Order: sequence, then C-alpha cells, then structure tokens
Amino acid sequence: MDDDAQAVRYPLEFGLVSGTFRTEEDRRRYVRQLIRQVVMTAPGERVMRPEFGCGVRQMLFMPNSPVAANLARITIYQALQEHLGGHIDVEKVEIHADRELLEVDVHYRVKSTGSNEALQMEMTL
Repeated sequence: MDDDAQAVRYPLEFGLVSGTFRTEEDRRRYVRQLIRQVVMTAPGERVMRPEFGCGVRQMLFMPNSPVAANLARITIYQALQEHLGGHIDVEKVEIHADRELLEVDVHYRVKSTGSNEALQMEMTL
C-alpha cells in the first residue's frame, strides 16, 4: 500500500452517511489489522486471493506439542513475509503453547515508519 492509498478498516465498517467503507487513518493500527488477517485466514478462504493466509487455525486441532508450536511459528513467519513483505519486516515470531491456549507474539518493523512493533494474539485450541 502506498502512503497515498486508503486503508480499509478491518473488521469492515460501512459509513451510513458517506455510503463507503470506513478507512483506517492510524497506520500502526492498520498494520496490526493486516497481521491479524494473515494469521487468522486459512488459504482458500478468500475467493479472489486463494493463496492468502497461513492456516494456523487448522493446526489448532493438532496435539499441543513443541513440534506443533514450531510448525505454527514457521508457518506464520513465512505467511507474514509473503503477504505483508511490502509493509513489514518480520523480526521474529514466538509461539507459546499451554494446554488449550496458543499465544502468538509477532515482532516486526514497519517499513513506512521504521518503528519496531510487537503484536500478541491468543487463540483457544
């Protein structure tokens, strides 16, 4: 996305007065929304972009083990690099698995601002 392009807010919101989708003005929030979309979307889920996503939610049905956590870490890292490489540099992805909870920590640098950021997400198995 160019700095001039409009960033559609996610989840989608429709402006009743304007009749258009609302945009996200906060660049930091927009990038965080993009990361969540990649992590939470399964490949094939988007009709016009069937390769988009990482499929980590499908891994939630695997036995919770260090091997499964490492597979999730690699899968998320690669998907973020592939789909958001124009927006961010992924520094590292950490996965913490504890019983039914999968905690995903993404550390990244926003290319347009140069700022280092981190995003933590929790998924229930």
